[in-house]
Amino acid sequence: MTTELIGASEAARILGVARQTVARQANDGLLPTLGRIGPREAFVFQRSSIEALAAERAGVKR
Repeated sequence: MTTELIGASEAARILGVARQTVARQANDGLLPTLGRIGPREAFVFQRSSIEALAAERAGVKR
């Protein structure tokens, strides 16, 4: 099984929030990140973790 990685923009789309909100929540430790990459130190997220969080926030149990 492969892990699909996504950036802040895609995480924001899945969560239904602004990209800046995702960055702030990641900085505050409220979102599970896999770390930062590149010269801009962009956050990287595991798609399945963000989708699970979105479902949890929507009140859906998996």
